[in-house]
Formats: sequence, C-alpha cells, structure tokens
Amino acid sequence: MAALLNPYLEAMSKVIYRHGGTVDKYEGDAIIAFFGEPVPYEDHAARSIRASLDMRVALAELKEQWAQESEKLQGWQL
Repeated sequence: MAALLNPYLEAMSKVIYRHGGTVDKYEGDAIIAFFGEPVPYEDHAARSIRASLDMRVALAELKEQWAQESEKLQGWQL
C-alpha cells in the first residue's frame, strides 16, 4: 500500500503547493489543505478549484504509470 500511497500523496501535495495552497495534514489517503492562509490571496477559491482540476490530471498520470508498471510485472513470478 505504501508503494502506491507515497507517490500519490507526493504528487497531490506538489499540485497544492504549485497553486499556493498549504498542506495542513494527511489522514490516510486524504490531504487536508487550505488556500489563502498564511498568505492571503483574493482568488483563494479559484486557486483551490484549479488545484483540484490539476490533481485529477496528476491522478490520471499516476494511474497510467501504475498500469504500465503492472504490465511489466504480469509475467514475473515470486
């Protein structure tokens, strides 16, 4: 699980930071973040929406990467 969760949390956090958000904490697979504090932005709501849309793109990229990795492992035996 950690092999999937760590890249997911890292990718999503990068998107939040790129849009000026602040990560408050992680709870399982959830990221609690906010926009507009401690640095105030008049467009904090728009920033959060743009971040959420970019997070969907980042998730699609991760899913594609995981699918490719899974295909590589299908013929491999433990």
